[in-house]
Amino acid sequence: MEITLDEYFVQLQKTAEAGNAEAQYNLGRIYLRGEGSTGSAFVRDVPRDISKAVEWYQKSAMSGNVNAQCDLGMVFKLGLGVKEDANRAFMWLQKAAAQGNDVAQYNLGQMYADGTGVKLDLPHASAWVLLAAVQGNEKAKRNFIAIDAKLTSAQRAEGQKLAASWKKGEIL
Repeated sequence: MEITLDEYFVQLQKTAEAGNAEAQYNLGRIYLRGEGSTGSAFVRDVPRDISKAVEWYQKSAMSGNVNAQCDLGMVFKLGLGVKEDANRAFMWLQKAAAQGNDVAQYNLGQMYADGTGVKLDLPHASAWVLLAAVQGNEKAKRNFIAIDAKLTSAQRAEGQKLAASWKKGEIL
């Protein structure tokens, strides 16, 4: 049986309201952008609604959805329709980075490198960016070189030790 995109969107909302973290994440993405893919369908022409996007991202992130945690962190880091909040950005990015999300690891490393939302800490910056780079994150590969150039040999060793000892699920 075929359904229309409108019917699909209604089903997605019902699934999200029932507590499905993946549906909540997809709904948040759609509201943030006004369109989006859910894996099953590409939904267009949904009125952008940042407050609804943040609401659905938060529900999904609280359920442990790593992508929602990362996206929510970026919403607060960049101030996408909300007031920039480096502390909330750091918290959500840290949760996603601990689960191995390379985008969150890279952005968390940048926050440490810039001292945004956290005390400037180049060894932690180096470690998180290195973890993202190892996963193939191109931005992390480029920025690791810039961070590495700022490190003393002791800081470099500390950053490498942190990255080498990191295990998924841990916060450095």
